[in-house]
Amino acid sequence: MKIEKTQIEGYLSESYLKYAGYVAQNRAIIDSRDGLKAGGRKILYAMFVNGHGSNKIKSKGTKVVGEIMSYSVHGAGPIYGNLVRFGQPYSLRYPLIDAQGNVGTMRGGDDYSADRYLEFSLDKKAEDILKNLKKNTIENWHDTYDGTQQFPAVLPAYFPNVLVNGNTGIGVGLASSIPQFNLREVCDALIKAVTNSDLSFPELYCAPDFATGGILVNEPEIKEALKEGKGKAVSLVAKMIYDMDTNEIVVKELPYQVFTQTIAKQLAEAIAENRLLGVESFFDGTEYDENPIKVNIRIKLTKHANVNKIISQLYKETSLKNHFGINILTYDINRTNIYYNYIIS
Repeated sequence: MKIEKTQIEGYLSESYLKYAGYVAQNRAIIDSRDGLKAGGRKILYAMFVNGHGSNKIKSKGTKVVGEIMSYSVHGAGPIYGNLVRFGQPYSLRYPLIDAQGNVGTMRGGDDYSADRYLEFSLDKKAEDILKNLKKNTIENWHDTYDGTQQFPAVLPAYFPNVLVNGNTGIGVGLASSIPQFNLREVCDALIKAVTNSDLSFPELYCAPDFATGGILVNEPEIKEALKEGKGKAVSLVAKMIYDMDTNEIVVKELPYQVFTQTIAKQLAEAIAENRLLGVESFFDGTEYDENPIKVNIRIKLTKHANVNKIISQLYKETSLKNHFGINILTYDINRTNIYYNYIIS
């Protein structure tokens, strides 16, 4: 055995950099070409090669997870959670997996059925991401952990996933927070950009459009942040209506990544501490049905309460007003650096 002496500072710096790069590429940052992290890419590819197309009979989650495990070093739990997320219409603006069964609700997002109950197939949008694999469009392939199979380093991505489904991820020393956008608006902007390269940013600008809806309240700041690739966060408020017949404020849409159980807890605490004067009680009627995004929180007001004032109090005391950061960071695995990828500037 040979022992070599080295400076600890240099060794730690080199090792830490490798570790940070691995975490960024596999856990935190999406590839600028297909808009996917490594785990999501393996899920879609495994379902593709195992014949789980949109025109096929859906397969049980246990079967699908088992097939994905031959490509992934992770256990069944993390794989299944990611698989379900790809089928949740309140997580992805455009889900890539077609799931049959309870994929969770806006109550908490994690109340989905076990893998022996849910069934899955690829969504047509995911097939658009994968279909050009048959045309030998991908040069770089990786070996699986046992060396018996290979998977693509990136997917051809005919569907503009990177521009519409967004991303959130925290790596080592960096983070990515990309809002979601409307597919039709993005495609219109892309067509404009292709046909006229001299168009300005305002002519190509698309407002964020999140899966759960909500109302943007700081669009000028959002425009500037999107133009620069980072900046002020998106400020979102819930969509609420006032029901005169029942004297209730009804919450119909929530800011992205906010769930009704969080709102219910905040409402209960604020009412108990007399921080919501004019609110008598509330009821969370959100349940699973054919529309998992559906929200139904009813806030009962006292007689002669000032509705507008109470709405302002609700924004202050609860997550009915929330924020989503803008830090548009992606990477290209064929390059050595991670870089800002400006969506439409």
